[in-house]
Amino acid sequence: MGRTDTPDMPYSTEMMADDTVGLMNALSIEEMHILGLSMGGMITQYLAFKYPKRVRSLILADTAASLHSLSKHVTNTWVRMRQEGINQETFVRNQLPWLYTNKFFENPERVQTVIDRMLANPYPQPAYAFARQASATIERDTRDRIGHITAPTLVLVGKEDILCPVKLSEELVAGIPNAELVVLEGGGHGSCGEIPDRFNRVVLDFLAEVEKGEKRKHHQD
Repeated sequence: MGRTDTPDMPYSTEMMADDTVGLMNALSIEEMHILGLSMGGMITQYLAFKYPKRVRSLILADTAASLHSLSKHVTNTWVRMRQEGINQETFVRNQLPWLYTNKFFENPERVQTVIDRMLANPYPQPAYAFARQASATIERDTRDRIGHITAPTLVLVGKEDILCPVKLSEELVAGIPNAELVVLEGGGHGSCGEIPDRFNRVVLDFLAEVEKGEKRKHHQD
């Protein structure tokens, strides 16, 4: 986030899905495997049921069809902190417990490395754009539309995810016709960063199965 235009207007995850397809068109990409993490997973749900022919396979990681109340409260609190101009390092430190497990914090050097990387972002996102994105995630609800997703789908979630807990991934799998669930032990909302080897192995194994034709799209009339 931070390198695209940030007009001060209402955002929606559907709009971001449309933007993704626009980028695919500009790059002459007809079809792709797509992985969406957290808000990215909310965006890619729209992409999958609105543009089914453009999605070869779908991976939804640590995300949901609709956020639960705790996630909305935390997100709204983050928005207030940004709007009130809280120190950026304090803001980052406040975010980390919602993203990583207790085990992650047992290694202070690793924690500091993550903080330093987040603070070193050369394209910081304006507070108003952060608020617009937050509203887009809070207001969306795709539970009545995910049944139209036809791509082979992997739903991946850290067992200790607080923001998008396992039950929300179970809801996705129950609603998507061609979906499977993998729960990662030792992972939180940021499972891709905390346990990258396990996260990446599950993703690569799924993609290999899709490419071998073992997982096929469901076609609807």
